[in-house]
Amino acid sequence: MALAGVLGAARMKKERLRDQRILIDGAGAAGAGIAGALLRGLVRDGLSEAEARERIFITDSHGLLVEGRSHMEDYKREFAQPAALLQKNGLSPLDIGSLEAVIRAFRPTVLLGVSGQARTFPSGGDLYDLQLARALERRGHAVDLLRTPIGLD
Repeated sequence: MALAGVLGAARMKKERLRDQRILIDGAGAAGAGIAGALLRGLVRDGLSEAEARERIFITDSHGLLVEGRSHMEDYKREFAQPAALLQKNGLSPLDIGSLEAVIRAFRPTVLLGVSGQARTFPSGGDLYDLQLARALERRGHAVDLLRTPIGLD
């Protein structure tokens, strides 16, 4: 469902999936499954697997998934980003726990909220363009919205 939503949103914007920078807030089974589907979609759209991985950032309750972080489940390690990529995007190690800092540094074009924790999205009006919003549901209630961050270029 999420891959279809992102593909549809990209088409509405007259862009390709390979042009998107994706941030997934929630690294449980849903987040990992969505990340895997998006990774395969990015590769099908012409990116190498390494290039596709650089376009998918994932956060959990402890912050951004980063290589070398302690106490991280094996399935999360697959999507952990190298420290060099964080530096390339202007994100300091002190900021990896802040979803807002990750959004400002990574400048995602797609933000998917699938966290089991309520109200994890920052409320900065300059972070989101809500013209493009699809409810994602988990456990029968809307968790967050698919949002297109703006105002960060």
